[in-house]
Amino acid sequence: MEYDALVAKVIELFQREKRVPYRAFKRCFDVDDEYIEDLKIDLIEVKRLAIDENDRILVWVGDVQAVTSQVPQATQPLAA
Repeated sequence: MEYDALVAKVIELFQREKRVPYRAFKRCFDVDDEYIEDLKIDLIEVKRLAIDENDRILVWVGDVQAVTSQVPQATQPLAA
């Protein structure tokens, strides 16, 4: 299966289930650890559709706002 087709299938499952262990992705789509790492980068960092939980579970957030609210905001320097 081409990578783009795999990502589309993963997103489809992921939208339905909301929380999916990496092991389930591996079994369902017959992929190895390197593919899982690629998916994590794609879904978490590139598309910002998910967050990682304990390096075991991918959690669907579905939009950029939900992800950015999880990232600590930089503090502004105090005015002198």
